[in-house]
Amino acid sequence: MKNNWVKQYTRPHSLQTDLPARFLWFLVNPYYRIKNIMYVPVTDRKADCYFKENEWKILMTRLAKEFYRDRSFIKKNFTRFRGQRRRYLQIAKKLRSYALRQLSNDQLLTAYQEYVNSYAWYAYFFFFPWSLDQVIDPLFYKELQRKTLTNADKIYLAVTSPTKKNVIDLQRDGLLRAKAEGRLKSILKKHVLKYGWLGIYDVNDKPLTGKDFLHDVNSVKRPWAFLKDDDKKMRQRRKEYNQALVLLKHHPQLYRTAVLIHEYVWLRTERVDIFRQCLWLIQPFFRLIEKRLSLPWGHAAHLTIDEMIDYLRVGKVPNKALLSLQHRHGQLTYYKNGKLTIIRQQKIIIEIVTRELGTLDFKHLITVKGVTASPGRATGKVKVLFKPSQATKMKKGDILIANMTHPDYMSAMKKAAAIVTDEGGITCHAAIISRELNIPCVIGTKIATKVFRDGDRVEVDASNGVVKKYNYDNPGKNKLDRNCPARPESRRTLG
Repeated sequence: MKNNWVKQYTRPHSLQTDLPARFLWFLVNPYYRIKNIMYVPVTDRKADCYFKENEWKILMTRLAKEFYRDRSFIKKNFTRFRGQRRRYLQIAKKLRSYALRQLSNDQLLTAYQEYVNSYAWYAYFFFFPWSLDQVIDPLFYKELQRKTLTNADKIYLAVTSPTKKNVIDLQRDGLLRAKAEGRLKSILKKHVLKYGWLGIYDVNDKPLTGKDFLHDVNSVKRPWAFLKDDDKKMRQRRKEYNQALVLLKHHPQLYRTAVLIHEYVWLRTERVDIFRQCLWLIQPFFRLIEKRLSLPWGHAAHLTIDEMIDYLRVGKVPNKALLSLQHRHGQLTYYKNGKLTIIRQQKIIIEIVTRELGTLDFKHLITVKGVTASPGRATGKVKVLFKPSQATKMKKGDILIANMTHPDYMSAMKKAAAIVTDEGGITCHAAIISRELNIPCVIGTKIATKVFRDGDRVEVDASNGVVKKYNYDNPGKNKLDRNCPARPESRRTLG
């Protein structure tokens, strides 16, 4: 990558979603300081986030060292998480209350600044799991193989399998019980009010509807049997995890690391669920700002923190034309050598991206490589999912390709012959679920969603971490099944 920029993730992006966590955290924590970050706008209101490779590696190493240096790290870390989670939620609820009561700008300013600060400190729990995946987990597995020999894979699977249910599982179980008891229609409205935030990843996202919740529940024909089987699996996982800890009790460092990895299997989903809930809580604040500034719906999310504070403090009105442009096309958020620049003009964005990153056109590629999360081979048609609502286009036997997966992708994952992601480590959601479903999975490809398109026929060789398009020009070179269709006349030449 030109200038040593490395893409780490793709997320729904607006300035009010990302600036507090991604930038303030590095400013108020000199030990973690990163001077260069770049958000490049892509389709569907998302952005690719790039870091300088050397700065990212230093950050990951420093986060990992915190664990290795402090024997009480696990207890302190989870105590800290509970405290930050409570504060983050409380302040988001306060901001929501102030907005719904339509208090003065001065009162909103205080609550908004409290929210920004709480969000910035909560950001630690966005970044530590990356260090867990990229530094701690590989060292753990390597040492596990060295010290436990034939038990390594069995222990590792037990450690990285979830033994606690997340919010998506718990709300699904509640709906299934209601369905089995014939109460589904009567509780659905209340259920949507309580859990609708599960569909939110940005302050402009809309909550889930009753139809969204019913989609997954209606696919379960025997709810009591499903719940019983699910509880049985969870009990078995807990038993296997406890057995794994017994085998590791004579290796204190491996034991500590196993506990940390296992707890983060649950926490990495929990931390995002809290984030989603807080984004839902503060949505009325942004709608109120839009009302007071006479902005169209969704535009307030594109204000910078300083622009929001300037308006609330002294009534300074932002440039509405630029906000409109930004809402339509996104913006380049460019943090270079400690200085933040927001670029909204498309021509300038293209110039900067070309200079810093080179070409981002990967359509000519036919092969991508990643990390093996679950071994095996599979062939099938690609379905690229950028958000959970697209899961309905998945058919049995398709190859699921996504930036990353989350529990709300489960209906699509169960239909997939294989899973491929841009992001993730060996303990990410896609890796865990693919091993549970016993299907091939390649993670951390960086660019799979940019190389492949819906309908592409691919082979996933997960044992070697390779995903390859079918080459219509050279059929003899393919290792795909012999039933692969003839080249469509309208298809562009690959390779």
